[in-house]
Amino acid sequence: MRTGLICLHALVVLALAISGCEPKTIKAGLDPRVKQAETIAVLPLLDAPGLSESGCGMSIRGVLVREAVHLGRYRVLSVNERQIKDALHAEGYEACDLGDPVVMSALARRLGTDMVLGGELLQYETTQDQSSTVVYIVSGGGSKTMHRVGISLRLVARSDGQVLYTGYGWAVSDEGFTEAAQNATAKALEEFKELLGKS
Repeated sequence: MRTGLICLHALVVLALAISGCEPKTIKAGLDPRVKQAETIAVLPLLDAPGLSESGCGMSIRGVLVREAVHLGRYRVLSVNERQIKDALHAEGYEACDLGDPVVMSALARRLGTDMVLGGELLQYETTQDQSSTVVYIVSGGGSKTMHRVGISLRLVARSDGQVLYTGYGWAVSDEGFTEAAQNATAKALEEFKELLGKS
């Protein structure tokens, strides 16, 4: 009996190791509105609870805009921070409401776009990775600052607030937050790009 439990535990660990750690969402296809849309606006990401620095979601918004432009299918509306704040205020919402699809839809209507891309910043931190080297008698070591970014993205329809796509991405870089954010965004939009290519 005990051997059977150990084997079962080993199989579960092996299956998790093979499948990877990042969640994957299975999508049957894109909503027709995604194909018919002409414009998209990018909202700042909502900061995750517990982040030591507020405003991080706004700081990487430029990375999201760049990725939206690289989709090559939509006209990305140039919307600045002031316009987003004014639209939120006019609709009776606050910045902490940006992750709500109903709020995102209301902002899409106010900003005059077919869809909005937004979501949450799940991780935005640095860690120190230690390394050491020993060669005969001489030893050395050091640390490297690693930048970690995790994001959750959603694409929301203007008409009814329906979430048309969700994606998640995590990345680590020793080059800085911008590179980590670019890689995390690319991972979060990877399936979306594949589905767009098939349509």
